[in-house]
Amino acid sequence: AVPLVRRRGELVVRGIWELVRGDVPVGAHARGRATVVDLHAAHVSAAHQATPWLETTFRYTIFNPRHVFVSGDHLFVGYNNNTVHMWNINDVPNNDGIVDTPLKTFRDYDINLYVESVFVMKIDDRWLPTRNCLFTGIGHNLIENRYPPKNQVRMWDIDAEPKNNGIVDTPIKWFEGHSSHVNSVFVKKIDGSNYLFTGSDDKTVKMWDIAYGQEVQTFTAGRRQVWCIFVSENGKYLFAGSY
Repeated sequence: AVPLVRRRGELVVRGIWELVRGDVPVGAHARGRATVVDLHAAHVSAAHQATPWLETTFRYTIFNPRHVFVSGDHLFVGYNNNTVHMWNINDVPNNDGIVDTPLKTFRDYDINLYVESVFVMKIDDRWLPTRNCLFTGIGHNLIENRYPPKNQVRMWDIDAEPKNNGIVDTPIKWFEGHSSHVNSVFVKKIDGSNYLFTGSDDKTVKMWDIAYGQEVQTFTAGRRQVWCIFVSENGKYLFAGSY
């Protein structure tokens, strides 16, 4: 796993490398790049730092990536212009080692928002049709604060047909309730129902029933913003990391 941490507008990759066959560590870089590193062709030093040997860069925009998520053969990258690009990790790069054409783009009307977090999961709730879903945690661009902030999570159908410009511009659902940026999202199926967990700058974690789109519970995380969350395999424990 390679958690991504944002500090004063910068993306810092903290390498907690899990050397298991098939894992694909992903890092986010400035200037609109996201890079996949093949650890099986990398040298790991005594300090546990991996030196990239083979890598592919995915670049399509000048905007900076905020968060990445890998699901199967697909890479999802959220940017600071309210956009998520979906890439095929196995695409062959050009002579410069760059894949410059995403499979699909998810974006709605307001480019003054940041995609702070991305999560992908197949939803097969008994109350919902089975579909592959993308969840995006949204933060507001305070530098261009011309519109009311929308601190929410949006749920997208990954298999939705894009328009002629390759963009899917209509989410399935919105989850609104946080008073500040949504820094982390996590989805977990518990007792047959799917639940969304969201961590925010408002120092809370919220639990939502995805089928009904309603908030179930709020957890107070103390005096600091919530940057990452995780739910245990048995669905009994919620972990929240603050900064």
